[in-house]
Amino acid sequence: MFIGDLNKYGRSYRRFKTIKRLSYHVIAFSHSIVSCNNKIQTPSIFYRIFNKFMLPLDLNKVNKKILLILIKNNIDVIWIENGIMIYPKTLKFIKLNYPKIKIISLSEDDMCKKHNLSLWYLFGLKFYDVVFTTKRHNFECLTRFGAKKVFRFYDSFDDTLHKIYKDGNLKRYKYIVSHIGAYEKDRSEYLFFLAKSGIKVNVWGNDWDKCSFNHDNLYIHKKFLYGEKYPKTIYKTKININFLRKINDDVITSRSLEIPASGGFMLSERTEAQKKIFKEKVEADYFSSKEELLNKVKFYLNNENTRKKIEKKGYSKCINSKYRMISQIDMILNKIFSTGN
Repeated sequence: MFIGDLNKYGRSYRRFKTIKRLSYHVIAFSHSIVSCNNKIQTPSIFYRIFNKFMLPLDLNKVNKKILLILIKNNIDVIWIENGIMIYPKTLKFIKLNYPKIKIISLSEDDMCKKHNLSLWYLFGLKFYDVVFTTKRHNFECLTRFGAKKVFRFYDSFDDTLHKIYKDGNLKRYKYIVSHIGAYEKDRSEYLFFLAKSGIKVNVWGNDWDKCSFNHDNLYIHKKFLYGEKYPKTIYKTKININFLRKINDDVITSRSLEIPASGGFMLSERTEAQKKIFKEKVEADYFSSKEELLNKVKFYLNNENTRKKIEKKGYSKCINSKYRMISQIDMILNKIFSTGN
């Protein structure tokens, strides 16, 4: 049983598809409202109030669905992603009445941060057999909160989506510099700095209507990219700028893998975690200030052969690596079935 956000634009949906790709029989349903037009829906004020008090509403009646499915099906594993609306009493009922079922929690978010947490999640952690996180710094706090076993999985890319598309009509370089990601104030400051320095910048992502900067060189599309449009835009961009999410203390993100895997050149905020995967100035490049970002953008625009060599080596690093989503899912499933109750 797979419970996650099954909107097609999300990574939870990609993991669900990957599990099926590995030939497992999966019963899946979404804990989030699935949008028919693939747009992120703004939560109601009512929902936001309950969420603020760490008591998120179970809008999709997930707890009830879990119990109904258990009655009618033989389940080996219940896979729950970001299950902040799963009640502790639901998990306790499963452990008491279906003790052979493995219950796992998985999240790419920092589940030790208040903005990602719920009281349901905190009091339910002790009922999970295994908790999977991409954040090594979460191990101690998750254990302190009650998790019995905590394992790490890696940020990854889905090689069925994040790849180079052999499309004769696909223009190789349509964009000079691009950033794909949600609005954050510091990101807008960096991109505005590039724009006013003469660099044409294209931006896609959520909440960019909050951006207070205007410039002829800063083109904000005010929409997010999903499906094939996302990797194709990466491929059509000379320099893809990757920012990390400060509110989650990210040192690497899924986009750190998705950009090179899609055949794009990545210029990312500098962290040791990323440099361990992609060698600096060899398979990707990095920056730590606005000035360094601008200097490197100018350098790589003027040195196309160098940029293309790095782009090619970054792509090669991704192929057949452990950072493919299917490799990570296979590792997780093997860990689940080899872990005793």
